[in-house]
Amino acid sequence: MRRERQAQTQSRAKCRSNQPVVQALLSLKVPAQAGEFIAMLNEMFPKAPDARTSTCILCGLAKQGSLSMAILALSWHQMNRYRLNYCHYNAVIDACSKASTWTKALQFFCAMPEHKVETDIISYNSTISACERCGEWKQGLQLVSVMPQRQVELTNITFNAMISACAKGDEWKQASHLFDVMAQSQTEQDTVSFNAAISACEKVGHWENVLQLLSSMQQSKVESDTITINAAISVCRTGGEWEKALQLLLTMTRSRVESNVVTYNAAVSACEKAGQWLQALCLVSFMQKTAITPDRITCNAAISACGKGQQWQQELGLFSTMHEISALPNVITYGSAVSACERGEQWQHALGLLHAMTKRKLLPNSVVRNAAISTCGKCRRWQQALALIEDVATLPPDHSTYSAAITACEKDSQWKPALCMLQVIYTNG
Repeated sequence: MRRERQAQTQSRAKCRSNQPVVQALLSLKVPAQAGEFIAMLNEMFPKAPDARTSTCILCGLAKQGSLSMAILALSWHQMNRYRLNYCHYNAVIDACSKASTWTKALQFFCAMPEHKVETDIISYNSTISACERCGEWKQGLQLVSVMPQRQVELTNITFNAMISACAKGDEWKQASHLFDVMAQSQTEQDTVSFNAAISACEKVGHWENVLQLLSSMQQSKVESDTITINAAISVCRTGGEWEKALQLLLTMTRSRVESNVVTYNAAVSACEKAGQWLQALCLVSFMQKTAITPDRITCNAAISACGKGQQWQQELGLFSTMHEISALPNVITYGSAVSACERGEQWQHALGLLHAMTKRKLLPNSVVRNAAISTCGKCRRWQQALALIEDVATLPPDHSTYSAAITACEKDSQWKPALCMLQVIYTNG
């Protein structure tokens, strides 16, 4: 134990002594001055540096986020035929992984046997992590498949990276299989493991699997975090389990797991899908009493929930407060607000919303325009309805547009303009 501590102390001291070397190299610009970089290394090390010095230089460059310099330093060793070991390659592979360049990570991994350098668990895990960051799950699985043959043990990090890679590739079955293999091999399943498996199922809407994993997590006494609960609440929307979403949110608060705007957006969306407008508004109100500010996604979901509940006044009220929280409405928000005006027969408000969209340089879509025309029709404002067809010149009228305008004319017994529009529909097919 004492020898290990002494070795660690010596290693740290060695790296500190090489910090000026790393800083000098970082002062150069790569790749524009690659030749100068190599020349500086040649000047600093006329003879081969020892293994520990090489490790410190490569790790130092990698930790500073200079992947190109780390690669150049490794190439310099190879050009001079200086001895390299797995620590040197691992440092560069890890830098490739953090830079999400899986092809380069794999390139250096494959080069190790060619240069008679033995790969270890860190080499595999770093390369697999690079594949995971880029969603290259097939390439990651190929690496995993050869690990037992090379007598390299699959670790918690290996499984976590692969499950996450499968989740990114929407391969939930493969992710679930790996999660099961992990349990069968008695490899520790931690929060990251469960989060990756839950994420895989959540992305394809398998809410039953997510809730089952959450239950298993609790039974195994593995702590859940913000990522866990956010994914679980999000998938509750898919399954129409709004009550379960609120229960998870409550559990989150009681267990002091940090919630964020994503958490509440998922809960509000679950209520929106189920038409639970009152619960959605309560969540928005509760958010405003905390340090979490509702955003546009929150407001759009809550406004939509009110629309499903035929609560047009609540919709317009929430829309009017968006500027107070710096949540700028988009076309979807305006569409919901104009539809609320239609239900409440607020034609002037609807026209005002269209005018506000123009001022913000937002182009109304056919849903917004048709809802405004329908609003005017319900209020016997057929002239305004017809004017809207011409006002939105960049948006050609469709059958729904003409239908709404004809209905507006019909309500006020304006048969001539209605007949003209019917002729247009007939002519245009």
